[in-house]
Order: sequence, then C-alpha cells, then structure tokens
Amino acid sequence: MRALSILTGALAGFIVAHAAVADEITLGVKDVATITDENGVGRMLFRLDGSIEASHVAIERAILDVSLTGESENRGFRLQIHPVTREWNRASVDWTSGWTRPGGDFEDDLYGRAQVHFGQGATRGTFDLTTALKEVVEAGMEADGFILTLSPVEGHGIPADALGRFADLEDATVKIRYKRIPPPPTVRGRG
Repeated sequence: MRALSILTGALAGFIVAHAAVADEITLGVKDVATITDENGVGRMLFRLDGSIEASHVAIERAILDVSLTGESENRGFRLQIHPVTREWNRASVDWTSGWTRPGGDFEDDLYGRAQVHFGQGATRGTFDLTTALKEVVEAGMEADGFILTLSPVEGHGIPADALGRFADLEDATVKIRYKRIPPPPTVRGRG
C-alpha cells in the first residue's frame, strides 16, 4: 500500500510539473467591410489576421479590443460580434448578395458582446470572444470571420450616423490566451 501511495504522489508531481503552460498571442484584424441596408443601417465584417499555429489547443480567453471614435454625446450601444457562417469577399460583399438572409449569415446564439457609451466621446469596445473562438478552434466550427452588429433588442444594425465611430476596427487587436493539450489517446483494436 505504501508503494502505491509513493507511486501516486510521484505521478501527481510529474503531472503538475508537466501541466500545460498558457501561451498568449495577439492578432490584428483584416478584411474589414461594411454592409448597409437601404436605410444605411450597417454591420461590419472582419477576419482575424493570423491564427494559433498549433493543433490540440484549449482557448482560455480571447478579448477583442477596439478604439471607437467620435464626439461626446449621450448615446450608447449594446453591440455583438458573431462568427460568420458563409464565405464572403471584402471587395464585393453587401447587405443581400451571397447570403441566405439579408445582413449576413452568422451564428445568432454565439457571440461576444460589449456595451459602450459615448458620454466622454471616444471610447473603447472590449468584446469577450472566448466562447466563439472555442467553437471555431476547439470544436472545428466552420466560420469565415466575424460580424459586428447591434444587439437585436436595439435594432438590426448600427445606425448610419454612428458607423463612423467604428472606423478604427482595422486597428483592433485580439489577445488570445491558450494552452496546448495532448492529443487524445489512440485506441488500438485487439488482434
């Protein structure tokens, strides 16, 4: 029994000593495109500029940080960022063409959100994209970038007179903290 206890203790020490250490990567944003409906209400599409160069990873945290410009006004928005579920081309994308529904095809129930207020003028939008990136990276969800829009309780897109506040989206960054995990064991058949 004592030998088993010593072996268990040694094994636990080995596992702790070899536990996955978190890595962090900061990615930029690229391919920013704005689509608008007939009233000028818009949504913004973008892709991450790069990826995690490893298989078998677990996303711990993913935060998108974007500077929002403009003058002070008593106005704010509840914003959401969803993974886009259909391919799109920055040069030709619009509100209706190439989508199965106007305004873009995206995963409605999977999003990062932020609430911003422009009482001080320029501000920052900080979105927790952890859940969305876990689905894309860990679960293999097919996604072609992301789409920024208003929360559905506030409208179907960003009002035309507020789109200029998001002009710095191309300068946004996403900090991703992740761990490399061992691949699942291979199951061998009996022969």
